[in-house]
Amino acid sequence: MKKYSWLMAGMVLAGTTLSFGADKIAQLDIVVRDFSVTHPDFENFSEEYAAGHGAEIQGYGKAGYDATWFANDALHRSCGNQSSRQGAMIGTNGLPMTANEDPGTSLPAYLRQTSPGPVLKYGECAGSKHRGYHNATSDVSGESCAAGAWGNEVWYTPGMVMNHLAFDPPKEGEYDMYDGVHIQKGFDRCDNAHFDQWYSDVPNVNWRINRTLDLPQVSGTNYYQVDYNYNNGGYSPLDSTDGAGYSGNHLGQAACVPEVQEASNKGCQQFGAQSLSIFCPPYNYQYAGDQTDYNNQNTAALCNSWLANGGPKVEGAAQAAAAANGSLGAQHLRNYGFTMMGYAKFKYKPENQVPNHEVFEFTGDDDMWIFVDGVLVVDLGGTHLAAPGRVDVETLAQNNHGCHEGEPLAGYSNCVAGSATWQANTWHHLHFFYADRQTDGSNMFMRTSLSELAPSKYGQPTVTDVMVTIKDGKTVASMFLNTALNQATIDAIKANAAAAAACAGASTCKLGAGGAVPVIIVTRNKYDANGNVIGQDTLGLVVTEMSAGEDKGADGVMYSFSGVLVDKDGKVDASGLRGGDGMAFNYYTTPDIENYTGIWNELMVNPDGTPLKITSVSGKSVEGFPEEWAKATFSVDYEEVSVPQDKSINRPDFAQQSQKLTDIAGGDDLSPSATGELQMYSIPLVAGQDPMNMSQADMLKYATAGAEGTFTKTGKGLPDGQPLCFAENGVESCVSYAFTTTQPFRVNVRVFDHMGHFVNQYNQQMTAEEFKAALGPQASPGNVCESPDGPIPAYGSGAMLVAMKLYPVSQKGRKLATGPYIYQITIIREEATPCYMSFGQTPQLLEQNYSRTSETHTRGYHRIKK
Repeated sequence: MKKYSWLMAGMVLAGTTLSFGADKIAQLDIVVRDFSVTHPDFENFSEEYAAGHGAEIQGYGKAGYDATWFANDALHRSCGNQSSRQGAMIGTNGLPMTANEDPGTSLPAYLRQTSPGPVLKYGECAGSKHRGYHNATSDVSGESCAAGAWGNEVWYTPGMVMNHLAFDPPKEGEYDMYDGVHIQKGFDRCDNAHFDQWYSDVPNVNWRINRTLDLPQVSGTNYYQVDYNYNNGGYSPLDSTDGAGYSGNHLGQAACVPEVQEASNKGCQQFGAQSLSIFCPPYNYQYAGDQTDYNNQNTAALCNSWLANGGPKVEGAAQAAAAANGSLGAQHLRNYGFTMMGYAKFKYKPENQVPNHEVFEFTGDDDMWIFVDGVLVVDLGGTHLAAPGRVDVETLAQNNHGCHEGEPLAGYSNCVAGSATWQANTWHHLHFFYADRQTDGSNMFMRTSLSELAPSKYGQPTVTDVMVTIKDGKTVASMFLNTALNQATIDAIKANAAAAAACAGASTCKLGAGGAVPVIIVTRNKYDANGNVIGQDTLGLVVTEMSAGEDKGADGVMYSFSGVLVDKDGKVDASGLRGGDGMAFNYYTTPDIENYTGIWNELMVNPDGTPLKITSVSGKSVEGFPEEWAKATFSVDYEEVSVPQDKSINRPDFAQQSQKLTDIAGGDDLSPSATGELQMYSIPLVAGQDPMNMSQADMLKYATAGAEGTFTKTGKGLPDGQPLCFAENGVESCVSYAFTTTQPFRVNVRVFDHMGHFVNQYNQQMTAEEFKAALGPQASPGNVCESPDGPIPAYGSGAMLVAMKLYPVSQKGRKLATGPYIYQITIIREEATPCYMSFGQTPQLLEQNYSRTSETHTRGYHRIKK
């Protein structure tokens, strides 16, 4: 689910303050599974059975209501309702009047609040056909009556599901929150014999449709809400009609986008409309002749026609009845009999719980279970009247919900080890499972005030992450999206590439119609000379090249791209993307249209002047800036672990130095740190030259022993700054390997002779503090990188040339004999976030992960005797 907003006032777009309208929609990813009306768990009239009409229904002789159906007595009678008196009643404040205490199916103890009663009632309102709650308190969401006519008690069936979800093992540390999560059956209750089919893809049993559920914002509030109920036609996500509510004639199936469907249903197949939104039990129902719908139309003839064609469990019966009853039939023909799994990832922020806690609320008929972090928080199982449920985020946070031992995601990123509560800015996972198993309408009310939600997989495209890698002196940028872009969007961006390419190397760039289009907006902090943030600039990115999308699983869809940064007047910013830059897709609008935020919106046009819309494969277009912008992160790709320096075989005599090492060893082995030394060179700033892309000539120059401007770290027993290695007539006395790095590191070198005999081992490390000191002073007061912990200064260029100098001695310090030697080299770079001066002029915050690389080299050695 992703909430799209027009950022808070105060952000400046190149000197223009953004104005902001109201938030518009929250998009929730859902997986709908359509079932045939013949499925034995659907449309069982369990309340009628419990009321004593089971034999009558069986005797009526309709398909699906035979001796087998009648024999499922326990499954029918266990449905919670006022006829069976099974399950649990719900009180007027929306809480159950008795708590389920079964350890495998109950809610956590801190969520087992109960209501003192009286029982909540739902039914027709006095003086109208409107339906709602008769006696609900203000705690209950959903439709209510000022006064009630007829009403029934609201019950539900607890214990139908286990209280923990099951998750498939994570891949690369990430759980699949869509197809890798499984709700598990609890007790055999309320016609759930084939529960394992409800939320799984089962060939010939159900058809799967992926889509979004869009929740519009409630004007003047921070709530997002949908309300489908008896009074407005109910919820039927698989249908298309030509009007709202009961006035809408059925036209066919709802729009379905093949590109977001699974391989098993790229054709968007469904079982189709097989039901009528009327109460039509297959027996001599005493009120059948008097029933009217919301529009006060008598439905007796429609019901009789349905039964005459086979009844509720016969495919095609509803269509035949609808066709025979004109507009009345078309108004009631619907595709009921479906289940739905929904998923949202939300961030917990303590400041968002004041003055009111964030909530997720639901009211609906038939089964609904809600889980947060894999643990049950709302249990509304069974075929029942509209029943309410509510999730209070702060209650979950204070009880460390989902993070206790034995809970399925307790070891995942949502939990912090050793904490008794949720920690600020942790992401949490909400799943809901809904089933519509009765045809008499479909009530579904959903409301949320969750303020920070991750982008939806099936919704409008959002940039979720940006990674910029410096490789071979070139900058390669990749953006990750929550969903793939449709082909029309990709074609439009590529069609604009020539105009964008004309901006590269120029000082100014024509923008908008007939020029380059800033499809991506970039926000960047400004700093004073002391590194303090003093404002924010906004730039546009015109894309010169973009790759096809690459599915990266849980990380989303990756697009590699290049482009040119410009300001609103078209002036080119040659510094390129920087670490910490915020990025989001631009969208088209004009000053006379809501959600206009500045001149950038007006520039989103194709060459013919039509709007250029960034649209996903699901057909959802970007309509506003996200609440949280993706932040660009930088890293350096180390392709080669080390570069051999001075490949000469003949070496100056090392006898004097070897004797010193033998004396230090004293007949024992030298410390592994004393069989070599590190010579370090802080790579200087050169405008236009990337520090990590040193030329071979420069690398050789500054890696040579004793080179000017270098610092040497020696091992145990040897003073730093006094190297043993030396160069004579340009030839080194030690075997040397060099590499560049922006991270603290450790090196390990094992040396063997050509027979495989061990010769020596060299181990050394540079801690973070040593590395920073070796880089030298801060490059300049204004060269800082933005980070979540505050500005980080750039020390030197942020990059170091390191030469490993390996002494030609044994582990005891004795001189090596002439011959070939094998060097097994391992370099471990520690995790770090340095400030790096990209191309010698632009501060970039790198996010460098731990890495371990190894190489093996064979080098000859011949000592030149003095």
